[in-house]
Amino acid sequence: MNKTDFDNWVEAYIDLFDNNDAPDEHHPSYWAVEQFVDLEADNPEDCWAAILSIVAKEPSPRILANLALGPMEELLELHGKDYIDRIESEAARNPDFRNMLHSLWEITNEDIWGRILRARLDG
Repeated sequence: MNKTDFDNWVEAYIDLFDNNDAPDEHHPSYWAVEQFVDLEADNPEDCWAAILSIVAKEPSPRILANLALGPMEELLELHGKDYIDRIESEAARNPDFRNMLHSLWEITNEDIWGRILRARLDG
């Protein structure tokens, strides 16, 4: 994925959740959600980079909550063992990222979930 496509993806995700309407598959920026779904299994690095880029833009709490409940949760469920160290490090240094973790629902891996709970408190 080139930089322009990546930046468009990040901006589209923010646009999708940056209003009070309930986003659905007919919203012109809904493709950004589908992009996460398409990449989450085989290209988690792209998803991780997009999550970090979205958080870096200091979006609204609504955007952060949707990011946690969708892309972040799937990254943890599918690749949690590969990403938990990076998630803990990012949470320790980035309060916006740490706050985003508060919107996560419990995931199935108890060890990783325990580490997420601790990461929420660090900082």
